[in-house]
Amino acid sequence: VAGLLHPVDRRASGGVHVVMGGPHRVRAPLAPGIFADVAYTSVAPIRAGEAVTLTGPGVLSFDGERDRVLHEAESVTAVLRVDGPRVIDVDAAVAVAARRGHFRRPSEPLRPAP
Repeated sequence: VAGLLHPVDRRASGGVHVVMGGPHRVRAPLAPGIFADVAYTSVAPIRAGEAVTLTGPGVLSFDGERDRVLHEAESVTAVLRVDGPRVIDVDAAVAVAARRGHFRRPSEPLRPAP
């Protein structure tokens, strides 16, 4: 949802804070082939190291996994960090593998591109 409202390059040293629920709507993919109008209240860029308070009710989700339920009036503080785990650039990795011939099968002749 954040990427649809305020795109941020993966190499940027900041992120986006979206408050869900509210009067605004964005059409978003929720799962492969499933789109829905998602409600949000506000969208704001945040800097690396900036703290944001998140108040329930809601669910904290990391990489699509529902990790923790926040009940009514329960809150947590989240800090955007840019020194987290390394992330694979899938497009670059596939391009390198293709250039090196890792996807070619020895039994198939190389065909010219259309």
